[in-house]
Parts: sequence; structure tokens; C-alpha cells
Amino acid sequence: MKAKPLLKDNLTEILRKQLLAIREDKLIRISPERVLAEELGVSRLSLRAALKVLIDEGLLIQKQGSGTYITPISDINSIQLIIAPDIKTNDPFFKAFLAELTTWLSRESIQLSIYDFDRINGASPHIPLIIVGLLNTRILTKIKNTFKYIIAVQCYPEDEDISQIYFDDYKIGYMAAKKFLEYNHKRILHISGPAKYPSSNYRRKGFFDALEGSGVIVKEIPGKMNWSCGYNAGKTIIKDFSSNERPTAIFAANDWMAIGLIQSLSEEGIKIPQEISVVGCDDIPLAREIVPGLTTFRFDFKCLIGELISVLNEKYVNKQNISKKVLLPAPFIKRESLIKI
Repeated sequence: MKAKPLLKDNLTEILRKQLLAIREDKLIRISPERVLAEELGVSRLSLRAALKVLIDEGLLIQKQGSGTYITPISDINSIQLIIAPDIKTNDPFFKAFLAELTTWLSRESIQLSIYDFDRINGASPHIPLIIVGLLNTRILTKIKNTFKYIIAVQCYPEDEDISQIYFDDYKIGYMAAKKFLEYNHKRILHISGPAKYPSSNYRRKGFFDALEGSGVIVKEIPGKMNWSCGYNAGKTIIKDFSSNERPTAIFAANDWMAIGLIQSLSEEGIKIPQEISVVGCDDIPLAREIVPGLTTFRFDFKCLIGELISVLNEKYVNKQNISKKVLLPAPFIKRESLIKI
């Protein structure tokens, strides 16, 4: 039963006013649903409907396993963005991040300037700079020597002197392996991405660490993190594995690889998930539309932006010269491509 429109609208407005009154320059955790519902004298169902409106508006974010938070307010007037050279404009991660970032910037009336790595000389050293993607050592060193306020939306394992916000890729790989074990799979394959990328490297490490000592048969096919790699991996599986040696579960380093794999195996008459279960990572829009629906891990970009604002305020507004690493959870999204055997 849905909340009545009048109750929902009134409740949403009451919550909005209360939250705006206590909003600060950092993430603030609000009371659990049970407590809020009791305080407001409404059902948890009605409260949940109102909270969803405020989450969609961007006033609130939900962090898996942590609770619901008020997004920070900021006195920043301008932000600069530099994009790594290997990131394409149609990259799913970049598109989703940029869409959420520009929505927040527009709402807060903050100007955004975007630079390619070869035009960075035109950027201002005194305006906060956000790095998206992996820059080589030469460019990163130049940036660190030039800019005062830097935050990377990427893991730089060897750099402790810049703030970094990224999803917990090690845990993603670890959880994927544990799900396969929970679902009784004994022959398991990982289609891994390039080791030069921390994201694919950590997903691989977490995956194999979780399977260590389990007694299952584990194999790996490395490749690029794109559709073609997954498609070609499917052909390799058919060619190199006999029917009783084929994996019953495959974890692909991202969704595009997983989708290419599903198409390739389906062309060869392999039924997904009846014969082979497939799990990806990213939860791109196509993951919900293909048949079978792709089991994956979701990146919450509202949560990422909330943490980004909070760190920006610490560094730029409050002048705290501290570099920190913020790991974000990636919820497991179960769909039809994974079954128990």
C-alpha cells in the first residue's frame, strides 16, 4: 500500500525543512527509520516514501550498512575536473559520475571546468581539482606540484599525499567469490581486467583470496575491460574446455565483459544461468535489460558525490591539509544470471 499523496507531500516538506535546518558542510547521519517514524507519528512505509523523494532530490544519500545521511552544503564557487587520457566519453563509470556531479553543481550553483590531461596548464592552481581515472606518474607529479586542493576519484595505491575516493574493489571480488561458494559452484572462472588498473587488480585479488583453501577449481582469462574481451572469452571457453570441465560460474571484471560473455556463450548454445552463472560489476543500465538480467555490484554515485563534497569542504573550505582515502561500498544486486546448483 502506497502512502497517500497528501500525507506523503506534507511529510516530505516537514522532513525537508528539518533537514535543511541542521545541514552542515559534512555528512550528517539522520536517525534510523524506526526512530524517525515514532518521532513524526507516521508509519515506516509513509516515512520511506518521503525519504525516497529527498534521496531523489539529492538532499539525502543512503550508504549501505551505514545509514542515511544529509548531503553537505558547500561554499565552493568553482571546481575543476581533469580526465585521464584512457577514459572515453561513453565510459559508463565516467558518464554516471559526471551526470551526478553536474546535477549537484547545478543545484548548488557551482561552476565546473573540464580539462584534458594535455590542457591542464589552463587550469587554476587555487581552485579544487578532481581527477577522474588513472594518470601516469609524470602527469600526476606535475599536478601535485601545481595544485593545492586535489581529490582523485580513483585508487592510487602508491600515493598517500592526495585524497582518494573509490569503491571497495577488493570487497567486490571477495563477495563475488563467496556468493559462488554459497551457491555451491565448484568450477569457477574469473575474466580479469588489466593489472595496471587498481580497480581490476583489487577485484582479482579479493576474488582469489576468498577462494583460497576452498578446494574449488579456479581458472582465469585476462583481457581488456570491454565487450569484445568477454565475447572472445566465451569462444575460448567453448574451444578449450570440454563440457565436463567448463566453469559453472564466471565472475567478469565489469558488466561489459559479462554481457559480451553471455552473448558469446548463448550463440554456442550454452544456457545462462542453467549451465553457467555469470556475475559482473558496475550495474550499467544494460545489465537490467538483457535476458537473463545480470547479477552485479552497484556503484552508488550519489554516495560518491556526498563523500566528495565532504572531503572538498575539509580541504578547501576548512583548510585541513589532510589526505584521506574513502572506500565506498558496492551493494550486491542479485538477478537471474546467478543460480544455485
